[in-house]
Amino acid sequence: MKRKICFVVSYPGTARAFLKTPMQKLSPEYDIYLVANTNGSDMMSDLPIKELKDVGIERRPKLFADLKALRQLYRYFKKNGFYAVHSYTLKASLLTAIAGKWAGVPKRIRNFSGQLWCNMTGFKRKFYKAIEHIIVRRDNYFMVDCNSQRQYLIDEGILKSPDQAYIPANGSVCGIDINKFDKQERDWNFRRNYAADNEKIILGRKEIYENNDYKMYMKYYNELSFIILKINKKYAEYTNTSKHNCHK
Repeated sequence: MKRKICFVVSYPGTARAFLKTPMQKLSPEYDIYLVANTNGSDMMSDLPIKELKDVGIERRPKLFADLKALRQLYRYFKKNGFYAVHSYTLKASLLTAIAGKWAGVPKRIRNFSGQLWCNMTGFKRKFYKAIEHIIVRRDNYFMVDCNSQRQYLIDEGILKSPDQAYIPANGSVCGIDINKFDKQERDWNFRRNYAADNEKIILGRKEIYENNDYKMYMKYYNELSFIILKINKKYAEYTNTSKHNCHK
């Protein structure tokens, strides 16, 4: 009988973006379960999971919703007797750490992937850092994206030493698919033809971030979206033409 591993995320897209490859590698030896706030939609049909559990994990603090989600997680962990639970994002990690500890899950893994509080000040910074401390005191395995992130967490007092956190695949959580970087995707002729449009996108984003202006964001949104769609459409036409010419 296979051991069971449960991944917990707030948003299903996180699992698709970061966990698909780890799940594929683990599934021959473990039964994989996924907990996410699906909002009633099944977006995970292509993942190698035995079960998708819908739990209303909200990203923003919502006391009653959070308590309900905590109870659901505890019951689910207790019922299934998981060998390990692995959480992503701050809210999902907080609820998983508490429920996993209460349910007696042997391996409770927290994946640090960006710190929500790093640019905050005052009470908000202290509040979210306190949540990190609660998680660290209840989980017993930790993963980070890179050496600099691990050192930052040590400097901020979240972790105690480098040995406390593991860097998967030298800094790549979901691995690197080299097939995504073939010659066709790096066709410089196409890029040269649409360099001006790419410059507009880069400069527009730069101006938005530097000014941190919501109205400016709305001003650029439609224009940038149109440019991106135009480039994607032209690239699709270009690649289809290239494939057709190659077969001639």
